[in-house]
Amino acid sequence: MYTDPSAIRERLAWDMFHYLGQPASKTRYVALYINDSFEGLGIHIQRIDELLLAQNRLEPNGTLVRDMTRRNAEELGLNRQSIFGHDLRSTRNQTAFLAGVFDSRWNPDYTHISELIQWVHDTEAGTDFEVGFTRRFDVENFIDWLALHYIMGDVDAFGDDYWMYRGRQTDSKWKIIPWDNDLSFGKNERDGLTPNRELGQYGRGIVQLSDFLLMSMKLMMPVGIMI
Repeated sequence: MYTDPSAIRERLAWDMFHYLGQPASKTRYVALYINDSFEGLGIHIQRIDELLLAQNRLEPNGTLVRDMTRRNAEELGLNRQSIFGHDLRSTRNQTAFLAGVFDSRWNPDYTHISELIQWVHDTEAGTDFEVGFTRRFDVENFIDWLALHYIMGDVDAFGDDYWMYRGRQTDSKWKIIPWDNDLSFGKNERDGLTPNRELGQYGRGIVQLSDFLLMSMKLMMPVGIMI
């Protein structure tokens, strides 16, 4: 928050998710004092863990993972920005491989994760993708998450700044939980990105979606659940 003179952008971003009733971290402002000397105003952001899940009436022991391919691609031997779109068939020990791909809480169900990744790889955009997506994902949650990031002009949402959650029940569906909303509402000064406080990154279109093939395919669907 230190690059935001208004000190409200990130807090506002989180509040928008709460307003729509979607699972997201709670926040509060923190005044930092060291030896009675005021050092600045910060924001405390709730950790995404079992407490957050329980507060949102989700199973506290459900699968909760974050795709870290963009940061760990070289170590993983991958030439891509997201694990979605990768063909897992050539991977012998998929559980061990996926444990290196994803940051996680407790013990994820890698069976459902690998099924999702392979389905994304195998399914072309269109009716089949629409049907499969609806069966696997909480569509309202996904659309709210996607729409809000465009409204707030978040330049960093689609690479690795999200968590994926799925309950343990057979009929559970994947939900997207936002993370790291610091580059919102025009606060976009960052190495490699074009600084533009007046317009933010609204004009970048869908270029950031290339980081998340799952959403790229979703947006390219000619029919079905479009925003």
